[in-house]
Amino acid sequence: MADRGDFARAVMAAIDAYGATAHIPARATSRWPKPVDRTIYRERNRIDRLLSDIKHFIGIAARHFKAVANALAALHLACFRLWIKANKSTT
Repeated sequence: MADRGDFARAVMAAIDAYGATAHIPARATSRWPKPVDRTIYRERNRIDRLLSDIKHFIGIAARHFKAVANALAALHLACFRLWIKANKSTT
């Protein structure tokens, strides 16, 4: 994940080396502006916010799991709680 602050030629070269396409908008003061697909950037932002919400679950953030199955179960529970919170009825 990268954002405007990571718009450096070294970061962009590293992303290109992995065969990925960088969708990082340039800073307003950049001498090398690069066009960015806003739809892809919005999707990246949604993923970034989801990861931020998951980090609020202390067990997942601190990685206190000895088994991968337990970590995956905790991740499922965290995502389920976030999904319920986002889709709860207001009526």
